[in-house]
Order: sequence, then structure tokens, then C-alpha cells
Amino acid sequence: MKHVEAILIKFLSTLIALSLLFLLFNMPSYLDIVIISIAVTGIGYLLGDLYILRKFGNGIAFFADFGLSAVTIWLLSLFLIGPGFPALTMALLAAVFIAVAESLFHIYMNAYVLDPRHKPFNYTENKLQTEFSDEDDFRNLKK
Repeated sequence: MKHVEAILIKFLSTLIALSLLFLLFNMPSYLDIVIISIAVTGIGYLLGDLYILRKFGNGIAFFADFGLSAVTIWLLSLFLIGPGFPALTMALLAAVFIAVAESLFHIYMNAYVLDPRHKPFNYTENKLQTEFSDEDDFRNLKK
């Protein structure tokens, strides 16, 4: 159930960002925006949130979500809307808004959805153990 809520939050934030940006310039139909939002949400959740966020943390996931969003929006805009649409410019601009929303979404994912015992690979915890011995001078042990 936690994943359903997370996907819904991600979808709504993506849909709002794309709707505001694309409909501001009165370019595509609303159905195209919904289809692009579904694709960005699905790809971003599976790759960006469940894999990259778990493995590498919030910083890398932020840039990965920017790249995934930009490429997905750009390709789907070319396919659904057509070549007369400034797809690359709109995709990069939309990816900025989505990436900013994703940075907040990653905080939510880490706090409520992902397993708190699983930390990114760069997570360091003081797990050093001191070795004790009875010898006073370790150099004398070699003789």
C-alpha cells in the first residue's frame, strides 16, 4: 500500500508540473500530457526511486531523475506531439521542475516507503572494532 501511495504522489506531482508547463504554451492535448506523465512516473519510480535511490542516495538519484525525465519527455513529445513542437527545450525545462519535486519526494521515500535498514552504499557507520592483546610491545613478538 505504501508503494501505491508513493506512485500516486509521484504521478500527481509530475502531472501538475507538466500540465502547468505544457498548457502554459498551449501546445499538446491533455491526453498527451497524461500519457507522458504516466511514462515518466513509471520509469522514474522503477529506475530512479526503487533502484538508484536505494543504491546511491538522494544526490545521485536527483540527477538520475533529471536525466530520465528529460529523455522520456523529449522522446514521447516527439512521438506524440510531433516535430513542430520545441520538444527538447520543453523537456529540459520540465525535467528541472520534476527533479526539484523529486528531491522532496526522495525524502518521503526514505522516511516512509523504503526499508530503513537498507542504506546507500556510501553510508558509513562506525563499525571499527579495537583489538586487545596482553602484549605490551608488538615489535618483540617478531623475534
